Amino acid sequence: MKKEIIVLGDIEMGAGTLTDDFISDNALAKLVNSLAKKKHPVDLIFNGDTFDFLKCPVIKDNKRSYPRYITPEISVEKLHLMYQAHKKVFMAIKSFLKTSKKHKVIFIYGNHDYDLIYRWVQSELRNILGYPDQVFFSLNYEQHGVYTEHGHMYDLFYRMNLNNMFLTHQGKKILNMSWMAFGMISKAMKHKEAHPFMDRIQNRHTLLTQNKDFAKLVKWESIKHLLQTIFYYPFRYMSDPTYTLPRDVMKEMFRRLKSLQLELTGIVDIFLQSKKPVLKKNKIIVFGHIHDRYIDERPNNVILQPGSWRDDYEFNQKNGKLIPRTKYYIQIQVKDSGLTWKVIPVIINRKVLEFKKIIKDQKKWLRIVAEQEGYTPRQ
Repeated sequence: MKKEIIVLGDIEMGAGTLTDDFISDNALAKLVNSLAKKKHPVDLIFNGDTFDFLKCPVIKDNKRSYPRYITPEISVEKLHLMYQAHKKVFMAIKSFLKTSKKHKVIFIYGNHDYDLIYRWVQSELRNILGYPDQVFFSLNYEQHGVYTEHGHMYDLFYRMNLNNMFLTHQGKKILNMSWMAFGMISKAMKHKEAHPFMDRIQNRHTLLTQNKDFAKLVKWESIKHLLQTIFYYPFRYMSDPTYTLPRDVMKEMFRRLKSLQLELTGIVDIFLQSKKPVLKKNKIIVFGHIHDRYIDERPNNVILQPGSWRDDYEFNQKNGKLIPRTKYYIQIQVKDSGLTWKVIPVIINRKVLEFKKIIKDQKKWLRIVAEQEGYTPRQ
């Protein structure tokens, strides 16, 4: 075998606080440590949203805040918090790199870890992992007929402005994040802390139809933010470059609110319309961003999404049960005879939950599910 390529999607490591939705440190560290034993070269691709800078707070004097203006200093501070909260995973990656100079780690930019674009953050992460020449950062990966990218560039609400990645505010360089990202930082985090479990239930339409109070909160807070963005912020924050609304966002926002379909579902369709050269050149194409597992075998290639490593659940509307989602990764083998691929499940022993119990005390159940996986959250 020439090489093995492993692709993981949407881990979203945070600071171990109420807004951190990743608890599978033991399972992920075990997987990475098993890859370290491989004798052949392994490219380990973290395909975007590996880190949840977006929902990670800054913590000072035990008080949490969510700065709107993200400087390199703030991003590095968040990285250190995530390292402390999920040290076992970082150490497994370090061990993976240590065992062979032929092993590589590639971090693909996502909408939750846009901060990786900062050179200072890249340098700090390389220092933590200890083998800087084997650690890479990119918007995509394209080798051996394999193409991966996160997928947020096909999402109107979250895509990066590649022509203008940074802004200047009050003389400081800050990230030029998407409209939705700025809104999450400024508005949504207080609701995330108040309802920390709701974001883990992935079939959102079912969640919102079964939890009317939460649906009303989401709908009216979203409409309020949109109206403020149109009629208030442009005048109140006239000189602030972060308070802008792209013209094409408004129509899409109203469409999603009307249908209570808040998640994007058409990444592959948009990709197929816009990336024809990539389709011709590559046999295996991998996305993240959408947390559902997806396999589309086509005549000349296959399009894959492994799903998320967050603590996500399926909502069974018939009995009110929350079923923990299985984690997956993609294994690609590069051989003289060609490419082979598998979508491999990682079995974690978890219990089915009752939605009615969860909504009575969400913080309590965050602790319970973390204990099931042997993780101790900061909170």
